[in-house]
Amino acid sequence: MTVLGSLSCRPPCRRRLAQSPPARFPVFRAVSCARVSHAPLPRAFFCLSLRHFVYSIQMTRLSAYILLLSLFLLAACNGEKEFMTPKPNEIVVDVNVNEYSLNGIVIGKTSEVSNNADLIIKPFDSGLKKVRQSLNDGLKNNQSNEEIKVKIHLDDNLTYDEFYKFITTLGFNGFTSIRYVIGSNFKDVYTLFLLERRDSCRWVKNGEILRPLKGNLNLTDDEIREQRIKEQAILEECARNNLDLSLSVQTEFYNVGLNESGFVGGTKIYTFNRDDDLWNLIDDIRSRTEFRDKDDRNKIVLVFEKGLMMKKATPIIKKLTEYGYAIAFAISGV
Repeated sequence: MTVLGSLSCRPPCRRRLAQSPPARFPVFRAVSCARVSHAPLPRAFFCLSLRHFVYSIQMTRLSAYILLLSLFLLAACNGEKEFMTPKPNEIVVDVNVNEYSLNGIVIGKTSEVSNNADLIIKPFDSGLKKVRQSLNDGLKNNQSNEEIKVKIHLDDNLTYDEFYKFITTLGFNGFTSIRYVIGSNFKDVYTLFLLERRDSCRWVKNGEILRPLKGNLNLTDDEIREQRIKEQAILEECARNNLDLSLSVQTEFYNVGLNESGFVGGTKIYTFNRDDDLWNLIDDIRSRTEFRDKDDRNKIVLVFEKGLMMKKATPIIKKLTEYGYAIAFAISGV
């Protein structure tokens, strides 16, 4: 028996080696670690190299995941910092389940908002007036005509009632440029559409409000008749040109209001229990050519059930925004 290093070769092996022509180039073959147990040194070297190679791939993947996660967190932090940092013409409102603040200064407890039946939050109202006056003075000194803008961060554990009270107080103070984010997602920034009288067929357009005629002793019968004819004509024009689309979200069903007929009082209510049925109707409304020239085709009034958490309201707000709707919020019974 001849021993070459740690390999043993029996006589038949020598004959095969002698008969084999010399190879011009080295031949590499895949070798299983389990099949070279009779060669400790080469096996150990090969297995170590293979494990190192596999380990390197795993570490490369892990490093890539860590890098992507770091970039994602960095982008999220930058988005939060940018949104929550007020510019010279901005007010930043931060509302969590415990307290709310204006430009970083805490001015009230959220529990007091929840327990108060009033739609106007008095401490918030007072704080807005002070901050607005301060910003107006600064803009005047800089000879700037910029509009004061508002950004709101809302905890997604707030209720819809609390959210509605904050935006109502903002609207009461005359703010019209309002953007908001919900929860920890600072990537999806929504624009608040404040419903005005002229934006709904419940009121007369062009700033004219339907006035009750009873009790007005200064009008003659002819003036009352003329006023009624004028108001009816304005309402008919409004119904012709608007869909007056609304969505009411309740615990177990959805109600969609839509004036397809174009007549005064022609609003039809659709009730659905399934999400798919709701979005199929919205798809149909968006696709119908006869609705494309309506004045309010990209507007919707959204009503959520009292007590609904904002985390449950957010997916609907997000989807309606993706459809291209400007969303005005309302509350039941108001």
